Amino acid sequence: KAKILDLAAGHRGVLNIGVTYSFGSILTESVLAFKKEFPDVTLNICYKNVMELMELVSDGNLDFALSFRSSEKYDNVESHILFDNKLRIIVREDHPLTKKEFVRLSDLEEYDLVLPSIGLQARSTFDNIIAERNLNLKVAIEANEVNTILNLLSRSNYVTVLSETVILEHKGLVPIDISDAECSMEGCLHFCTNRYRKRSVEEFIRLLSDTRALMRNRLWL
Repeated sequence: KAKILDLAAGHRGVLNIGVTYSFGSILTESVLAFKKEFPDVTLNICYKNVMELMELVSDGNLDFALSFRSSEKYDNVESHILFDNKLRIIVREDHPLTKKEFVRLSDLEEYDLVLPSIGLQARSTFDNIIAERNLNLKVAIEANEVNTILNLLSRSNYVTVLSETVILEHKGLVPIDISDAECSMEGCLHFCTNRYRKRSVEEFIRLLSDTRALMRNRLWL
């Protein structure tokens, strides 16, 4: 029934997309391209943390979601890898850390950190990395909104640890490799298992896969 209604409607209706804040810069280019090609489809974009998005996808309230792979498994959600990315140290381009040939986690002890709030995917990944290390890190600020963190970095010597995808559209900030830890994060598309996918979903994913942002992030599909 959903397929018949979709075919009858043509390229109209509503497309419900869920996204974490880390994927905002990746989403922008594909949203503009999609609206240019399909102006009669209304896009409803919902920003949530990964756990909330997985619940919305599982319940069928989102057509799909964009986020890094969740550490939790959801029986009613299937995930497809878009690209492989890494957690990076991110600082202002004139920050003292940019002069180091190698940056270790212990180097962060010298600086005040501004980190994503506990429960966000990047923070969970970082916390898992440092869990068994005896580090004296100074977390000065926590925020659940990425742009707030980036604005603070651009005006100070604060340091954060986020996916490098978040600074694709932010000049003056640079990502630095963490030399003594494995920091891989898989960027994924998430769908409700066995649920019909609208034609508009397939068209959006096609445009998303062609964006410069994904090309720069080692697209796998």
